[in-house]
Amino acid sequence: MASIVNRPNRHRWVQFVDTNGKRQTLRLGKVTKKNAEEVARRIEILMSAKISGDSIDGSTSAWIRSLEGKIRDRLAKLGLVEPRAKRKLLGEFLDTYIEERTDVSQGTLDTYIKARKNLIDHFGREHRLETITKADATKWRVYLKTESNARDKDRKWIADSTARRRTGKAKQFFNAAVEQGLIDANPFKHLPSTVHANEKRQHFVDRGIIDDCIKAAPDAEWRAIIAMARYGGFRMPSECTTLKWSNIDFAAGRMTIHAPKTKRHRSGGRRMCPLFPELRPYLEDLYELAQPGDEFVIPWVKRASNLRTRFEAIIELTGHEQWPKLFQNLRASRETELLGIYPAKDVSSWLGNSVPVAMKHYAMARKEIFEAAALKPTGTMPEGASPPAKKSEAETEADAKQNPKQQATAASGADEQEQKKSPRNAGSLQENAARLHSEPSGMMGDTELESVTSTMSTKHSPRASLDDRGS
Repeated sequence: MASIVNRPNRHRWVQFVDTNGKRQTLRLGKVTKKNAEEVARRIEILMSAKISGDSIDGSTSAWIRSLEGKIRDRLAKLGLVEPRAKRKLLGEFLDTYIEERTDVSQGTLDTYIKARKNLIDHFGREHRLETITKADATKWRVYLKTESNARDKDRKWIADSTARRRTGKAKQFFNAAVEQGLIDANPFKHLPSTVHANEKRQHFVDRGIIDDCIKAAPDAEWRAIIAMARYGGFRMPSECTTLKWSNIDFAAGRMTIHAPKTKRHRSGGRRMCPLFPELRPYLEDLYELAQPGDEFVIPWVKRASNLRTRFEAIIELTGHEQWPKLFQNLRASRETELLGIYPAKDVSSWLGNSVPVAMKHYAMARKEIFEAAALKPTGTMPEGASPPAKKSEAETEADAKQNPKQQATAASGADEQEQKKSPRNAGSLQENAARLHSEPSGMMGDTELESVTSTMSTKHSPRASLDDRGS
């Protein structure tokens, strides 16, 4: 049991017997009796925990974190608390952590940098790491969701999925701080960080719309880019930038795709994908235009290329409305189509994701499939039963007379939908495409994008090889 010894000039000591049976004295200096009693009580808790092997309570952990100077060092020397690590400032710690992560891709580093900015904008670079509490982390999460959007001028809030990703990075930073002994516990541990699919932003892009976009594209390269995204299921632009002519085997009907996103997976980021018939003609056309010695299929597409802005301009030429998650929904639309035809295991291997990821983030429920399931039996009908039949013209006409207002509303909606499907300037698509082609290629920042065989070293083309062409 710890006892308090009163010394001259209101100085006080706390004396106790350690686990080895030796009397120890902790000199507190000039403190109040109440403070000395608190120290004595905490020492008794620490001694009891050390003897029994139990963990200490949260309030005692917080009390230890608040200790400074000789008292903390003395308790550490007695083995009652962990040695005091070097105190670090938030900005210094985050900078060091990111600089040392040379094992991750540039895309991952970009997510670290964004999360670091959110933390520093809220806490400040000079904020001491160990003073951030669980309550502080909760306040940061509120700030993150409501005020941290620096990209969009019209709104300060960010999407829940983005907030969860940034929170996950904050957890990662502070887990590292715990491992380094800079803090005792992760104050962000309790915050939600699991990312869920946002069904409101899922959108199946019909083939008719994509075909209009391809017609409005300014050149063969852009026609291939759009086809690769929608009919090849490529991650854009990362998998487009790495595709080489040597990765395409026209004779065998297959492609070897290199995915930077999954480069550190067991597959090494390589996967074998069929050369889908919908995609083949656009790659063949581009192959005919390639120059001898050309290595990459789309050589000008780099990570910084302004792919999104150019594609938005093409969609505008068609008169169709732009859909959310521009390129990712093209990939998701292709995966949804393929999952309706081929086994999920095969489709996921072609497009470079797992079956659970495909189901959670890519596969979409389609209205036409739902309607077909209500009409088309999946097996033998029960005896005496017959499949539902479509309404006759007479029944349809009777329904229209029964509720003409509803029918008129439906017709109006159908007309509006048909108008959306048809380009505003169908007759001038090629003219507008030529005008778009005359504009110089821009440069782009981040795009919202997201594996398993060896690379094809040679390609077999149904047409003449590059080396055999006339110079």
